[in-house]
Amino acid sequence: MPILFRRNSHRTNDQAPSGHPDERQPAPLAIIYRSEMDYISRCILDYPNIETGGQLFGFLTEYGVPVVCYAIGPGHDANHQIAFFNQDAEYLQSIFDEVNSRYGLCYIGEWHSHHQLGLAKPSGHDAGTVIRGIKRSQFRHFLLCIGNCDRYRRSTLNAFTFHLNDPEGYCHVPWKIIDTDSPYRRLIDHNLAQMLSHPYTLSASHGDNYTVDDQYAATVPDYSSLYWLNSKENNAVLKAIIDYFKDNGFSVRPQLDENKHVHLYVEKGPYAERIIFGEWFPSEAPEILISENLKRNGNTRWIFNGDILLAFTKYHEALITPVDTDEDNTERNENPDNADTPDSPDIADNADISETTENTDTSETEESNDTSETAESADPTDISDCSDCSATPATTSPPVVLPETPTGSNTETSETEATPSEVSPQNDNQPKITPQ
Repeated sequence: MPILFRRNSHRTNDQAPSGHPDERQPAPLAIIYRSEMDYISRCILDYPNIETGGQLFGFLTEYGVPVVCYAIGPGHDANHQIAFFNQDAEYLQSIFDEVNSRYGLCYIGEWHSHHQLGLAKPSGHDAGTVIRGIKRSQFRHFLLCIGNCDRYRRSTLNAFTFHLNDPEGYCHVPWKIIDTDSPYRRLIDHNLAQMLSHPYTLSASHGDNYTVDDQYAATVPDYSSLYWLNSKENNAVLKAIIDYFKDNGFSVRPQLDENKHVHLYVEKGPYAERIIFGEWFPSEAPEILISENLKRNGNTRWIFNGDILLAFTKYHEALITPVDTDEDNTERNENPDNADTPDSPDIADNADISETTENTDTSETEESNDTSETAESADPTDISDCSDCSATPATTSPPVVLPETPTGSNTETSETEATPSEVSPQNDNQPKITPQ
């Protein structure tokens, strides 16, 4: 699937305005209309066992936050496979030309699905392709979204923001969903009815998307001078703590209390926890409140030697256990033959199995598994309501270039405006230009 890259002019500033995201870094959130989130869900559910994808059109706020106003899915001639997807290049070029010239919408990103592979983040190939593309084209901001679905036909869409200043330091960020239809959806669907391809699935079905409520997104917290989240490094640590729970199948909802202290509400099935990071954290242990079906080990000590994430994960794992853990251990001791056979595989094992099946190409699978989690440095607390940000859609069609030339192709990449014929579909045996 070719990615259209173009130059996008942005003002540069020595200091971000107070209370707004810093334009010089990856955007800390992404904004999308409900109609577009629903549209992508329907596209994902059309292909529950193979990859699919499309493009995102909209604009960037003055502070670099992407706003998705219109999304498209695959064209009729798109190539869907288990481990990769190539967009119909002629379809993409024709739709881009129309939405940009007639409606002033910019090309701001891509989405594609990993269906039921269990990989809810960019693979190494995905990230590498986007990084090379934005470096080559000087595309200052880019939004890459990874979709998934489950056996209950529920879809999720995870947003990742990239910035030219640090392309490798891309961020997994929450969605701010505008709960209404995009003003462009019906207009473009009607005017381009003869050109557009739409999903067959009629109704969206959403799983647990990573979102942030409007009240939480509306302000950048003004922490006390001693609070641990006053540093950007520690905001990245908070993101890593949230990912620690998410990677183990928990849903996580961050909130602020009246003292501007962060609380994490963590749930997984019948288990629930409330984790409070007080004024003196990490010098003192976080306060953890638990549901009745969990128990705490009263002998657990908080040991902090400079690494907050390590101290937290070790403390949490030692402190909290399900109520029935001892009974399960007793049963395993009485039945040693079953001791090494858990009732269900652990989440990490599932992820490894899924990622192995994602690619028949061994080298690409290894690249996916080697993708570093530490590249994601989102700041879930430092996010702002962009209702007062000035949006400046492009008024002229920008130059369009490809991020890279497929192996074996004589096509030269340049920063001149592309025509549909220059955006040709790749041969199946050639590496794809776009993230898989």
